[in-house]
This record gives sequence, C-alpha cells and structure tokens, in this order.
Amino acid sequence: MHFHFSFYSSILLIFFTHGVLFSILLLRKALVENNKPCLWMAGLTVACTLNIVPWMLGHAGWYSLQPYRDILFYFPFQNFFLLGPLIFFYTRALLNPGNHFRKKEWAHFGPAIFYLLYTAIMFVTDRIILRRPFFYADGHDRDLDNWYRIAGIVSISFYLFLSLRYYSVYKKAAVQILSFADTMLFRWIKRYLLALLVIQVLDILFLCLYPAWGSFTSKWWYYFVFSVLFYYVAFNGYTNSIQALFSFRLLNNGSDALLLFQSKQVLAFTPVLLLNNEAEQVIETGQKEGDFSLSDDKEIALWKEKILDVVENKAVYKDSEITLSSLAKLLNTNASVLSKVVNKGVGINFNDFINGYRVTAFKKSVEAGEHKRQTILGVSIDCGFNSKTTFNRVFKKHTGLSPKDYIRQVDAERKTENVGPREEFDVPDYNLGRLHQPHPPSSSQTSGI
Repeated sequence: MHFHFSFYSSILLIFFTHGVLFSILLLRKALVENNKPCLWMAGLTVACTLNIVPWMLGHAGWYSLQPYRDILFYFPFQNFFLLGPLIFFYTRALLNPGNHFRKKEWAHFGPAIFYLLYTAIMFVTDRIILRRPFFYADGHDRDLDNWYRIAGIVSISFYLFLSLRYYSVYKKAAVQILSFADTMLFRWIKRYLLALLVIQVLDILFLCLYPAWGSFTSKWWYYFVFSVLFYYVAFNGYTNSIQALFSFRLLNNGSDALLLFQSKQVLAFTPVLLLNNEAEQVIETGQKEGDFSLSDDKEIALWKEKILDVVENKAVYKDSEITLSSLAKLLNTNASVLSKVVNKGVGINFNDFINGYRVTAFKKSVEAGEHKRQTILGVSIDCGFNSKTTFNRVFKKHTGLSPKDYIRQVDAERKTENVGPREEFDVPDYNLGRLHQPHPPSSSQTSGI
C-alpha cells in the first residue's frame, strides 16, 4: 500500500492510530460494563478518526495515484452530519442514564444517512452507469466542498447548543436534590463541550481564511488541532468514572419542567419529583403547582423551623451522601414540600443549604484546634464533605478564603487575643430568630474541646 511518510502525513498517522485504539477500548468497555456513554463515545471517536483520513492520506500521496484517489473520492470519510448527533447523545447518556435511545430518534441521523446515499449515488453514476467522472469531473473531493463544510458547521453547532442546554438543565437539577452536587457536576462534560466549541470556531476561521480549493498545507493545521482535541476527548471519555445518580425527562409542555427520577444504583428509576427550573423548586409527581398548601408565609416558616431543627440536632449535614429525598424521609414529608421550603423560606438551593452547615462545622472544628490533631482533609470529611476539591471550592465560595488562609487567620487572631475556642455552636444565619442566638453544642460536638 502506498504511503509517503512526510511530516504532515506522519503526525496525523499517529493520531489516527490512537483514534483506532481508543475506539476499540471504548467499545470494549461499553460491551463489558454495559456502559452506554462509552458506546456513544466510541462512535464519536470513530467519526473523528475518519475525519482526519483525507488529510492524512492526501499528504501521503493518495490524491495523486489510482486507485487510491477513487477511494478518497467515493468513501465518505468526513460525514459532518454524523458528528453532531453523536456529541449530543453521548452528553445525554452520561448526564441522564435513565433516558434511553428511542426509535424515533433515528431521525437525528437522517442527514448523515442521506449523505451516505448521496455518496453511493455518485459512485454508481461515475463508476458503473457512465463509467467516467461526472460528479468528480473537476477532480475535487466532494467531502471538501464549502457548502458541505458550512452545512456541517451548522449541524454541529445546533447539537452543541442542545448539549450545553442539557448540561445546564442537569446542573439545575443536581443542586436541587444533592448535597454533594459539586462532585456530580461532570466538569469533564463542560471541558469536553468547550473543546468541541474551540474546534467549531477554528473550522469557521479556516473556512474564511482558505475558502478556495487548495491550500492543503495551510488547512492541515486545523486538522492537527482537531486531532489533538479529539485525542483529549477520547482519552478523558475513556477514563471518566463518574455516573449520574438521578435521571430526568424534559416535558413537552412549552416550559423547562422536568420529570425527575432518582436511584443510587442507577439501574432502576422511580419517579419522585417534577422540577421546574425557572422557579427552581420541585413539584410532586401527579400534583399540580396550584395544589400546594405552603403558600402561607407562617406555614413556610413553621416547616422551615422543623427543617433547621432536624439539620442541626441530628447533624445530617455530616452525611456526605444526604439528598433531598432522604432528608424528607426524616421529616416524614415529601421532597416537594422540603424543596419549596428550602428555596422560598431559606432562599437558596438544597446543595448550598447543606454545604452552609458543613462550612460552619469546619470553622468550628478549626476554632477548637481540630486541624492540629488531624489533616485538613480529615476535618472536612468529618464535617460532611466527600473530597478535597469539593471542600476547597465550596469553602471559598462561602467564605471568600481558602481553608488554609482561614486557618492562618484564626491562628493569628488567637495569638493576638490569647483566647481559646468559643463554647457555643454558631449556625448559618437563615433568618429564623431562634437560630440567631448561639446555643450550646451537643456532647458529640463538644468532644475534644
């Protein structure tokens, strides 16, 4: 087989080889672990790998020789209409594992299928019926036509928009039902979509700079950057180990309402909530928003006091896996009531509500000198945080300081004032008069002081 090893062809050959390898690894992981996101990522990796083939083989001399030239002409290596749907369905499978691919969704792949048929028609016409070039009379690869590239940019941009919207919806749902939402925000998805957005911007830029046929060496740099970014996407897609703990379904009612599901095992999903993203509150399944009896401020204040009593006296914030539903069970109520009270009565989402107590507990532990008996991470875990990264991010969000800066500040104040730790337990100020006054801690909270 002819292959001229030049600087340009050799570099892309390295990425092509790794693309094939990651496609196989992702497919194997998908089949062995029944991992749907990996299956979609495998498809995306294959499509991206094929996308660089014309430029790799073109610089290897294939456009100059037969039958290699016909292979590049009549095989649709660059199916831009395939990339967009693969991007979206991977995003959805990762963020929403309970939402399975339905038959009607094959329509998303309609343009990609039509382009395959278009390529087949060109081959049959040129090579079988006419036996002479008709579609390729000008000697230009139809995959490189500007109209096709523009249509591909529009298609990919549309599905990128859908993916970003889906990620935004997921984040809104996560902070409403999880106290450890920061861990489950899939920042990898954000970086993955950002990488794809960079590819889109570069594609538009190179199309504007080099619209005419030719300039293959200049255009090669776009495919080099494309290869680097898709290698990053494939590698991180393979190594990603985070799984979503709930599922949701967008309702076709003209709003941003979601039917929300939750399951720790991510195997079976039971409907638990209806989430309205605009109001940032949840509505119980089968119940209309107008059916709520918590419209009275006094009643909301009463439920608010019950919630704060349970959170403080039972220290449920120390449970790193507490959710909206599990706290609702402790209160013998449903998640709908709890969410409405937290959002309207306290004024923040459930994630920030619980993390506020965790931050306060850490500050109290530092004032008690607990950080001198164990690591900062150990203290944070005792307070309910589940990772160092989450703790650092949440603590700075609530205090404006990093944990180490806060500890240095407390130690400096203690040396200056020469005072010991305070004997009362301060709680976050959630505008409930009783809680503004500090009260003695429980025996478990005073141990070690």
